[in-house]
Parts: sequence; C-alpha cells; structure tokens
Amino acid sequence: MTERQFYDYIQEHFTLDGTSSRLVFNIIDFVKDGDYDDAETAHRELWHLLGGVFGLTEEEVKLYRSDECEELSLAETLKANAEKSREMFADPPNSEQREKERDERE
Repeated sequence: MTERQFYDYIQEHFTLDGTSSRLVFNIIDFVKDGDYDDAETAHRELWHLLGGVFGLTEEEVKLYRSDECEELSLAETLKANAEKSREMFADPPNSEQREKERDERE
C-alpha cells in the first residue's frame, strides 16, 4: 500500500479533525523519507509514532508498504477497534474482585 493509500485508509476508517489529519500525513511523509532498509523497520517506526493514538492497530500499520494491497475489511477493522476499546475502557475491578485476585496470587 502506498503512502497515499495508507493515508486515505486512515481518513476513511477513523474520525480525525483537520490538525490531526495533517499530523498523520506529516508522520507518514516523515517515515516515507526515512532511510529504512526494509518494510518491517518502517512499520516499527510508524507504529512508534502512530500506534494507539486514535485506535490504529498494529495490523493496520503493517498495511503500509505491504506488497499486498488488500485492505482489512471494515468488519475486521471494527472488530479490532472494538476489542482495543473494551480493553482501554474496561470497568475497574470492584473491591471484591481485587480481594479475590489478591487471594489467588497468594
């Protein structure tokens, strides 16, 4: 997937304001101009800069500079984002759960 295709993918699947869109574009451009020997290094750098900021998954980052231009289906993207959101916003354990977990560790 080219830089432009990757940027378009992000625009299509995530809600970003104008400033955020420009920042994402500049980050992609920065990674594009980097002197990376392989796609894996570029993926790692892109993940370091964009990972987890607005719900982008590591699998989606790997679409960048991939030889296969197949995009993740919308269903796969939504599923991955839903899982990540559930983990990020899970209810904190109540006192009974914490006590039970503490007992299990001991």
